[in-house]
Amino acid sequence: WQACVATCDEGLQVEPGHPDLLQLKQRAQDHLQQKRQRQERNFPVDPDAHEEKEAGNEFYQAGNYRAALAHYERATQMDPTQPTYWSNLAACHEQLGQWPAMARAARSGIDADPQFVKGYFRLAVAQQKLQEWHACVATCDEGL
Repeated sequence: WQACVATCDEGLQVEPGHPDLLQLKQRAQDHLQQKRQRQERNFPVDPDAHEEKEAGNEFYQAGNYRAALAHYERATQMDPTQPTYWSNLAACHEQLGQWPAMARAARSGIDADPQFVKGYFRLAVAQQKLQEWHACVATCDEGL
């Protein structure tokens, strides 16, 4: 969105006051402001929960999804407001083929932050694997 603002500024130097550029710039600035607010809301992060997430990341990268799952579960218990913890938990369930659990974790991530797009993606993947076609399409629409 910062690149969009910069591009609009360049265009406004050529055509000052152009209504479409002004509108697009305002939209981009609004998105940036919302992103900053989400980041502020999500911090400070509980340091213990963050440690659990980092340990989970190491196990996940090593392909030990069951161990990663345990760390992500602890992270979500310590701080359920962090959508990334839920998303990582859902990713573990995906790797283990646990589609209903993946869907539950993804929904919890969306509940934690409805603006967290990856939550909708993870939920849609779970719904697709569960052959919940209409729900999958609805989730994709909702996440856009």
